[in-house]
Amino acid sequence: MSGGSATPVELVTDFTAGTLAGLLAHGDDAPALTPVEHPAGPLQATLHAALAAEVAPRTVTVVWADPVRSVAGIAAAAAFEEVDPDAVRAEVTALADLVVRLAARRRAVLFVRWGRDDDPGLGLLDLHHPQAPGRLVADADAALRAAFAATPNVLTLDPLPWLVGAGPAPWSPRQWFATKVPYAAGVLRAAADAVRTAVRTLDAGSRRIVLLDLDDTLWGGLVGEVGREGLVLGGHDPRGEAFVAFQHDLRRLTRIGVQLALVSRNDEAVALDAFDHHPEMVLRRADLAGWRIGWGDKGAAVAELLAELRLGPASAVFLDDSPAERGRVREALPEVLVPEWPVTPLLYRAALRDLRCFDPATLSREDRARTAAYAAERARTGDAAAAASIEDWLASLDLVVDVRPLEDVDLARATQLMNKTNQMNLATRRTTEAELAALAAAPDVDVVTVRVADRYGEAGLTAVLAVRVDGDAAELTDLVMSCRVMGRGVERTLLHVAGRLAAARGAATLRATFVPTARNAPCRAALEAAGPARDGDVYRWDLAAPPAAPDHVSLAGSAPGLA
Repeated sequence: MSGGSATPVELVTDFTAGTLAGLLAHGDDAPALTPVEHPAGPLQATLHAALAAEVAPRTVTVVWADPVRSVAGIAAAAAFEEVDPDAVRAEVTALADLVVRLAARRRAVLFVRWGRDDDPGLGLLDLHHPQAPGRLVADADAALRAAFAATPNVLTLDPLPWLVGAGPAPWSPRQWFATKVPYAAGVLRAAADAVRTAVRTLDAGSRRIVLLDLDDTLWGGLVGEVGREGLVLGGHDPRGEAFVAFQHDLRRLTRIGVQLALVSRNDEAVALDAFDHHPEMVLRRADLAGWRIGWGDKGAAVAELLAELRLGPASAVFLDDSPAERGRVREALPEVLVPEWPVTPLLYRAALRDLRCFDPATLSREDRARTAAYAAERARTGDAAAAASIEDWLASLDLVVDVRPLEDVDLARATQLMNKTNQMNLATRRTTEAELAALAAAPDVDVVTVRVADRYGEAGLTAVLAVRVDGDAAELTDLVMSCRVMGRGVERTLLHVAGRLAAARGAATLRATFVPTARNAPCRAALEAAGPARDGDVYRWDLAAPPAAPDHVSLAGSAPGLA
């Protein structure tokens, strides 16, 4: 399992990478990176050198090479020689195998996908003739991405935005002949930014919620003064069209698991009426995870809303057209990302896309359904407040906990939970997909995933358990559960499941070692509520009297010991 905060970045290139290394080492924002350069050379030789090198834990490798210099058959095609496409495919397959082997020894490999430089090749035929260099490069790029699809820690970076953003001359022939650096400075700066963003995503995950002002941020005008009919939104007005385009991009983020919420100085009923009834409104109330609309301090409102949604400030982005409000939130909650914002809505969509803090390392069904899950939680909370007692409310939930052995299809989501969950986390152990898969394959370990559903809907895969058995003693090595299902008895159910997994393998006792952090006190409370014997941070249960599941929970699934 992985740990630590600094990230070594290994550069495997066929060009001199000193400038890129300097940009990575001296970036203005986190994370801190330590570049590790290999001597430039043919890609196959450089990959072999990287495979033989001793590197620090958590190393991320960047592989960036030109296909013409990397594959002899493509080089021959670029010289307009006759080539055998099957031989080119064999060369590409050999290179892909080397990258996959390297990924097995690294935290991740960022492979810069293959495209063409400014050589026109065969012109009109370049992407059509089977022996044309453009066609061979395109086929090789597709073959590489197909080969990497089964290796989750090989991630592809697309250099096209770097090249386009560098202006009319992204390649520098003068620089190539003088220093063996083929790219203009702007390309290298954009590449360094992309690598930094990728490492940030791997280290801390992406930002998970956007907190939005309303007036002159989501629409033009003050809704409290002009009413929804007077808002600048849509129509044939450039500003109105810009606000609509901005809302479309915000809504697009919800489809990759980013939540939207409102923090606004306004009358709540008037503001929400615009969401419900304005004909040009793209975002609707159902798209929102929550809101704080009133006349109080925005710093306090942001803190309260994040606490309600069980999200930390480091997961949030705050967007507001007012410099004063942005400054207040920065001061109150330094971990919240508060970018400077354009003075004109015509640039809002471009500013949102430039943030690059929402890029996910994985994308699961649970991510796509997160907005609906928050809506269900609002309904659940409202009914809980109206219930005669907490017991009556729990009994009304029809709660089902479904436990299954970890499967390949769930590996990405299970790894995501291990790496993002803090409150209900026994050991706060971070892991890669390969490490979690290896743990699940161990003959003395059961790794199970847990799905939770109730009458309001499905929460999806929300917990992971790992139990290791040695003779008649079992160790609960990992208990990780999303905070979205806390407070419904699922915590006690997980400990009951751990006991049954251990007993199914013949264990007589179950032990759990709690590793305290600043944020996982809820996990300790769940352990203590299950009635174990305790010695410091070590909790033990006699499986003759295992932790009991709550009466209102129904167990389902195919995990050992549950049938």
